[in-house]
Amino acid sequence: MFEPLVNEGIFIAVIAVITWIIWDYLDSKNQPPGPSRFPFFGNLFQVAIADPIPYIGLYKICKRYGKHGLTRIQLGFINAVFLNDVQTMKDLINREETFSREFAEEIKARNMNKNLGILIGVGHPWKEMRRFTLKTLKNFGFSKRSVMGNVMSSEANLIQDELIQMSKSSKDGTIRIVGDFFAVSTLNIVLWMVTGKRCDRNDKNSVVNRFLVVGRKFSQSFSMISGLYNYWPFLKNICPQLCGFTQAQQLSTEMQDIAREMLYEARASGNYKTSQNCFIDEFLAQIDEEEKKRDGEERFFTDDQFIIIIMDLIQAGSDTTSGSLAFGILLLASHPTVQEKLVQEIIRVVGLQGVPCLEDRDKLNEVSTVGLLFCVTGSKSSSDPEYGSLSKVNFLVMLAIFNRKKAEDENRLPNLEAGVEHPRMPYTQAVIAETLRYARTVMLLPRNVLKDFWYQGFHFKKGTTLMMCAHTINMDEDVWGDPDNFRPERFIKDGSFNKEFADENTLPFGTGRRSCIGEGIARDALFIMLTTLIRNLDFSLPEGRPKPSLIPVLGFSALAAPFDVVINPRK
Repeated sequence: MFEPLVNEGIFIAVIAVITWIIWDYLDSKNQPPGPSRFPFFGNLFQVAIADPIPYIGLYKICKRYGKHGLTRIQLGFINAVFLNDVQTMKDLINREETFSREFAEEIKARNMNKNLGILIGVGHPWKEMRRFTLKTLKNFGFSKRSVMGNVMSSEANLIQDELIQMSKSSKDGTIRIVGDFFAVSTLNIVLWMVTGKRCDRNDKNSVVNRFLVVGRKFSQSFSMISGLYNYWPFLKNICPQLCGFTQAQQLSTEMQDIAREMLYEARASGNYKTSQNCFIDEFLAQIDEEEKKRDGEERFFTDDQFIIIIMDLIQAGSDTTSGSLAFGILLLASHPTVQEKLVQEIIRVVGLQGVPCLEDRDKLNEVSTVGLLFCVTGSKSSSDPEYGSLSKVNFLVMLAIFNRKKAEDENRLPNLEAGVEHPRMPYTQAVIAETLRYARTVMLLPRNVLKDFWYQGFHFKKGTTLMMCAHTINMDEDVWGDPDNFRPERFIKDGSFNKEFADENTLPFGTGRRSCIGEGIARDALFIMLTTLIRNLDFSLPEGRPKPSLIPVLGFSALAAPFDVVINPRK
């Protein structure tokens, strides 16, 4: 009785499979290479089979199928193309067709489903907001390194004192550090420009701390696998609670409400009407100014724009630098030899009682022929009597010996050739570059294709999502050789920091017009805070406990998994 129905079902299934195979072949024509796709699920099964950790599974598929730096991977209903090398990233993300970042449903909810802010916005409103934000922050010290350096040093000293107190309060000097432990400290570097005041990390009821708590939950809920509604958008209308969309909406609304609270508080005070002392004051003044426009005229400065801009600045100012600093502490505690070499270089430059500052990193060694003459003869001038006894040949021999001795000093000192200047802290810069590579804090940099275009013979369709995965770039064995090893020496060449190599192979802050506006501040803050803490505190792993994981935990930003560390003040 049921045999005809079974046979008919098998026949229909076979026809469906054949139809899908033909469609997949035709649809993939002229697109970047990638694995065959399954109906409804795309390549999710292949990613899961490749590795339990999603971004590592994606990396393995990219290595297997990638061509010309491109790999097509279907994630549910998301048609994604992964960019597998830095040059391909630079070529594609700077095109007008790939300017949009609005790729995920929770990102749309976060932005009120509007074209707002500087992280996600596009077009003329984005240009206007980015220009205004940069100009205003610069007016309040954003580009004044002497001012910013003092703020960074102050925050570094405060967090150092807190770490010491926490260590003293623990039983054996061990404390637990979570990935965003330094969020308030790094945020304070820009917060005084944005709000006119810093945040006390111990004041849990402050608007900023409350925002960070909600933002942390939002970040943790956001990943490639947390929101099923990203793979299958129709689920948010059918079962929003079950697929996680309700939670994403609630967290977005909470962040918006806290930012709105900051808006109402500043507006109620009315101080911005007489003098503008911070970014918020300037923005409110612009809102009042645009209210004078006639109906129909385009307005960029609105209450909604204010809310999203504040959310952008707080999240950007607290996530990446804080995450990189925590990862740096974890890596140095796990590699005591690297930590010791770093400490020795810091002490050599700043002295036993010195305090690290930006000039220590940027100032060049004042070593020249005159400096070498003094080393060899004790004379600072060729007119001195002692100089006459030093022939040109002897000078060159002494110079060669001097250079070799320096180069052999475990790469801590630069190769000081006569007449050539070098930065004074190459190993410190190498440690920071290796930390940024290893941490992969901004794991995914997505872009949305706004209209069809061709690149290297491949057709990119409108609606395609371009994915720049930091793991694929930073952990490529073909580039790094031993990417799983924390080895700052890879960024050292001839005793100097190889900035060209770092720029060619890593993009920790993005590139092009949508690169991080705070990259300079973030690099400076990471330098000041890391060198200050390492200069004065010894970080080590507690004995008798399992070694902490060095695999980033993926969310809105990738962070270090919580880890225990023993802290002892250095003598």
